[in-house]
Amino acid sequence: MRVAAAFLAVSLVSTALLADPDPARKPTRESGQKDDAYILSLDDHFTSSGGDMDVSEVVRTRERLAGAFLWFRRGGKTYRVADAATLAKADALFLPMRALEPEYEDLRQKERRLDAREDELDREEELIEQDLEDLDADEEAGMAVDENARRNLETRRDAVRSRMRDVEGEQRALESVERALDSREEALEAEAEGKLWRLIDEAIANGKAQPVPR
Repeated sequence: MRVAAAFLAVSLVSTALLADPDPARKPTRESGQKDDAYILSLDDHFTSSGGDMDVSEVVRTRERLAGAFLWFRRGGKTYRVADAATLAKADALFLPMRALEPEYEDLRQKERRLDAREDELDREEELIEQDLEDLDADEEAGMAVDENARRNLETRRDAVRSRMRDVEGEQRALESVERALDSREEALEAEAEGKLWRLIDEAIANGKAQPVPR
């Protein structure tokens, strides 16, 4: 599995399976009933959501059903679609979500760089603090202490802390970008899934969806 596809699969599964939907919102037939669920499994990626499925059930279903497929549970019954044209239509519904992946990857790279800078600054401050503690210990022991050295260390510590505040500001900015991306992804996912359930109902009606045992 390609790295981008693998990350997207994990992202979609974690978003769909671990989300806590509003219990007061009544699901519509179009978007899927409470126990309805689906797995769209293709060559190098998959998308899944709904019902009481967890990640282990997704994995078991993919192992049990070979090849590309759209598996779904609808109204208490389970079906499988292997029709290539239907699978292509279903996959196309999620293309706008996958188009966000370069933005997510860019965000992850920036976060990793900031994390590395933060770690470096933490280590630098720890070393400075240790040197200051050593000077204090020498002073308490009655030894002569170079006050210029102390002031230089304190100046360096202040500079490190200032740079750390800059990093924290950049991290907050990235968190804002991430929230905006997540909001866009959620909106695209809701739109895609609404269309998918309509496609699923069409597949049941035209016989392209074949019942399978649960």
